[in-house]
Amino acid sequence: MNKHKESSPNKAGLLSSKSGTRSAVLEFLTTAMNKGVFDAVMVPMRVPAGDLFTYVLIKDTPLLKDGFPLPPVMSVQGANAISSITRLGKGTIKIAALMRPCEVRATIELAKASQVNLDNVTLISIDCPGTLSLSDFLNNPDKELKVFDAAAEKWDDSVMRPICQICDKSSMIAGDIHLGTLGAKKDTVFVILNSDKGSSALEKLGINAKESIESWQAKRQLVLKKNSRNERKHI
Repeated sequence: MNKHKESSPNKAGLLSSKSGTRSAVLEFLTTAMNKGVFDAVMVPMRVPAGDLFTYVLIKDTPLLKDGFPLPPVMSVQGANAISSITRLGKGTIKIAALMRPCEVRATIELAKASQVNLDNVTLISIDCPGTLSLSDFLNNPDKELKVFDAAAEKWDDSVMRPICQICDKSSMIAGDIHLGTLGAKKDTVFVILNSDKGSSALEKLGINAKESIESWQAKRQLVLKKNSRNERKHI
C-alpha cells in the first residue's frame, strides 16, 4: 500500500500548461511512460459513441492524446476500474492511475479491504470542479461538454451535481501525486508530492518540488468554505 507522508506537503513542482491543463497532464503522463517511470497509464477516455467515458489502461503512448483527465461525468468509478485491473494481484507492470480525489480515496479504502493491490500502482489525483448530471449529459453530450469546460475553467460548480457542490474532497491531496490547478500561476499546474512513491517518480522525471503551494492552499480553503455553505443550503 502507498506510504503517504505524515506532514502536509508545502512544496510542489510545476508543469507548463500553455496549451491547456488537459494537454499539460497528458504530456506529463506521456513523458513519464517514455522515460520508463510507468509502463502503463489508466486514464478516462471518451467512448466511440461520444456519450460516455470509461477508464482505459494505456500501454502505447500515442493513445494518450485521446485521454480526458477530467471527464464531465462519472459514468465509471475509478476505484472499481483499479480493482478490476489488480484483482488477481499486483502484476508485473508499473501503472499510473489518474483519477479524481474522491475516486482515489475510494481506491485506498478498497486497498484497506484487500480488494485492490497498490504495490505497483501510483495514484495521481487532480483538482476537480465536480461532474455534471449523467442524464443531462446523455441528452446532449457535445453541448454539455462545452458547459462543463466553461464551468471548470471558472471553477463554477453551479452546473455540477448537488453532491459535487458540497464535496470536501474536490481538491484533496489524495494520491501519491496531486495535480493542482487552483491558485497556480497562469499557464502552470502544480505537481504536489504526497508519498515516497510520488517523490521517486518525480525524481526520475527531473521535476524539482521547490515551488510554494500557499496560493493553492488559500484557494482550496475558499472552495471548502463555499462547499460548506452549499451543504447548509441543502440541509
